[in-house]
This record gives sequence, C-alpha cells and structure tokens, in this order.
Amino acid sequence: MNSSTNARSLSESSVQPSRCVGSASSPAELSDTELLVATRRLVGRSNQLLAALLGHLAEVEARGIHRTRVCASLYTYCLYELRFSEDEAYRRVAAARLVRRFPALLDAIAAGELHLTGLLMLGPHLTEQNLVEVLGRAKHRTKKEIAGLVRLLDPLPEVPPCIEPLGPAPVVPSPQAPTWSEFVRSMDSVRELVPGDRPRDWVERAKTSRRTAAAARLPTLPGAAAVKCTASSCTTRRLSLAAVSTPRRTSRCAAVRTMPWRPRRISAERSSSSGGVRADTRRAETPEA
Repeated sequence: MNSSTNARSLSESSVQPSRCVGSASSPAELSDTELLVATRRLVGRSNQLLAALLGHLAEVEARGIHRTRVCASLYTYCLYELRFSEDEAYRRVAAARLVRRFPALLDAIAAGELHLTGLLMLGPHLTEQNLVEVLGRAKHRTKKEIAGLVRLLDPLPEVPPCIEPLGPAPVVPSPQAPTWSEFVRSMDSVRELVPGDRPRDWVERAKTSRRTAAAARLPTLPGAAAVKCTASSCTTRRLSLAAVSTPRRTSRCAAVRTMPWRPRRISAERSSSSGGVRADTRRAETPEA
C-alpha cells in the first residue's frame, strides 16, 4: 500500500463526524471523566489528521500541482496557500517527504506511536533495512529518549578529556596608539572626542565589564578546574540525580559539585539474648548533611 492509498484511507476515517462524550456542548459542561475521555479522543483524531495531511502534501509535491497555484515549491505553497507559519511549513514539508519515502511511517503517526518531532529526528537515519527495527524501538518514546536512539544510530566521536583551570583571564596589555592617527594629526586638525565618547572606549569598556562579570562567576575554591570527558549513560544519570538532589545552588557552583564526606561511627546495641556481648564498631561513610 503506497502513501497515497494510506493518506486516502486515513482522511476518510478522520473526517467522520464524532460527538463529544455526553450531551454537553461545551468542555466546561463536561464532567471530569467525560472531559478526559473527550481529550484523549481528540488527540487520537489529531494524530489521524496529521498523518492524512502529510500524505496529501506528499502527493501534491509528487504531482507538482503546487505550481498551478504559482508556488515554486511545496514550502511556499504551505506558506501562502495553506497559511502555515514558517516553522510549521518547514516541519510538515520535511515530514511529508519522509512519509513518501517510507509509507509505513503514516501508520505509526496515525496510531500515535511516533510524534512529528521524533519523525524529523529519526528521518535522516532511516533506511529500508533498519526501518522496522527503528520504528519498534521509537514507539511511544519521548524526545529525549529518541535523541538517545539517534546517538545509537549515528554515534558522535568521544570528547577528548581535558582539564581547564578556572581562573581570571590574563590581562592583555592595551596596544599602543597606531601610527596612522599620528600621521593624520600631523597633516590636518582632527576632532578629538572626550575619553569615554569614542567608539573604541565603548568596546574596551564592554570587554572590561565582561571580564569583571566572568571573574565574579568564578568559584571561590582555590585551584578549581573544569573537567570534560566522555561518560556512559549510567554515569550521566547519576550526575544528573546528584545535581538535582543538591540542596543549595548558587551562581558560583560548578557544573557538578563534589559533596564533602566525613566518617561516622555506627555501633550496635547490646544484645540481650547474647549475654551482653557488644558488636564490633564499624565505620560508614555518609554524605555530609
């Protein structure tokens, strides 16, 4: 079944009139249960309408009939004939071209198994060989989860580990006055501006303010450094949880703050059944509150 047949069947099923749950004509008159049911039903219909729209746009571009409306491309047709915004037109044109290449995507979109953002993220990495597997793994996934799937399909090179000291920027001596200004002054009178009104002073003042602001954001810990490395998904998840569970955050904290640890003694109580024998004292490391 090609994309045009899928789009025709989806459009016929999506244009059937449907009534909201109950006899209420306004969402404000629906009960809580009826409102939730009606909302889910509308989402299902919107998924079917989106799939039908993408199929129709793909067929319009395939036939080239957008030129009969004096539109050089499907993108301009969506802008000036369908009155889409630039972002809507770009995303739907790209999705329409994908569903024309892979008609199986229409069923996934109509069923709500793949959203438009996920389709555009997976599109450049889809092939005839991995289509079924990728659709199975991307089913009902969020954007963040699909981004992880994209990295499995097209892994990025590892970040080279490096440690950069976080310190004040080195003071660069201001360059001397150019000789051209001296030559011009010697030939003719030049208008002199008050210091602070010259454009050059504005740039130097902006640089000074940025350096001051950057120095104010630096951590107060001596010898602090920024560490960059390639970490596994498990390590990244732990760092994210550590950053969220940090009780205090200030503008001077680093990306991930190392929490101080201190030993605490844990001793067992005397056991009444063992004749008063005391357990061994052990040391346990717990994070400082």
